Amino acid sequence: MSPEQLELNFDESGPSGGETGNVVAFHAFAAARTARLQVQEEQEKAILLRDIIKSVEHITGRSPDAEAM
Repeated sequence: MSPEQLELNFDESGPSGGETGNVVAFHAFAAARTARLQVQEEQEKAILLRDIIKSVEHITGRSPDAEAM
């Protein structure tokens, strides 16, 4: 067996479309996990920014919802 550390990766879909486990090199698993976490963090920041902008538009009266009130 290779001295390279291996990891089970359950995040990829198999040929049947369901979840499956694959043995992958740990460094590849860690890199993919880091990339997924960065994308998730960017999405959370985008949602927060969208909510802040929506709130500011409502407070300043530039929102269509604010005009209806």
